[in-house]
Amino acid sequence: MGSNFNKSYVTWKEVEEGVFDIVDQLREWKPDVIFGLSNGGVVPATLIAKYYNVPVRTVVIQLRDGIIEDLGSFRSSLWEEYANMNVLVVDDINDTGSTFNTLLGNIDHYPTTIKTAVLHSNIGSKFTVDVTSVVLDKEFDDVWIVYPWESFLE
Repeated sequence: MGSNFNKSYVTWKEVEEGVFDIVDQLREWKPDVIFGLSNGGVVPATLIAKYYNVPVRTVVIQLRDGIIEDLGSFRSSLWEEYANMNVLVVDDINDTGSTFNTLLGNIDHYPTTIKTAVLHSNIGSKFTVDVTSVVLDKEFDDVWIVYPWESFLE
């Protein structure tokens, strides 16, 4: 991200609208379990899980902060615990695609149906999510999205 960017503050109402937009786009496909990517994806994942009344799990992967803790347990759980289930992986934003590519690289061999969802997705990302509420083009508008769970201490 360049040094000349603007912050765009997302409201709780916009988060809720984004969650309902994601649910609407998923239509008849229903997840059996939802994985929220820590930190940013945990809140939208929990809201989506409440809508579907399904369990939510947390995966700790924060590439920007250099934290990758749960990749092995996440991948093994796709084989063991969630085989033949619909798995939804949720994050707040798909910016560069690095998080999703690291987490879901070579997932074709997993015995699950995996879909991805985010509130915001950058057109220039190297990963294409299945469902997004808002599409950004950071090449033309280098905006830093600030979610309510990030701004409450400002």
